[in-house]
Amino acid sequence: MVPLLARTRRMMAPESTGRITVPATSTGTLASSMLTSSQSLLELTRWLMETYRLDTDQIIRRYDVTGKECPRFFVQNPDAWENFLAELAEKS
Repeated sequence: MVPLLARTRRMMAPESTGRITVPATSTGTLASSMLTSSQSLLELTRWLMETYRLDTDQIIRRYDVTGKECPRFFVQNPDAWENFLAELAEKS
């Protein structure tokens, strides 16, 4: 299993002045890597949503801001991204 790596430091995103981002990165670009870490990603994102009182419309990918293909799995598989957001909405 490939663990989800999450940086716990908050950093200012130059692309989104005034917004605080928390980067979460899967260690690999293969679909299997993302699928094995998806539960961890869901749990981390739910925790962030609860802690910072966020809605699913505030959960974005780097791609949405910069156009960089990141996270590659979700950019190359838009249905997987929509399913991820739907899972967050179901349990938040």
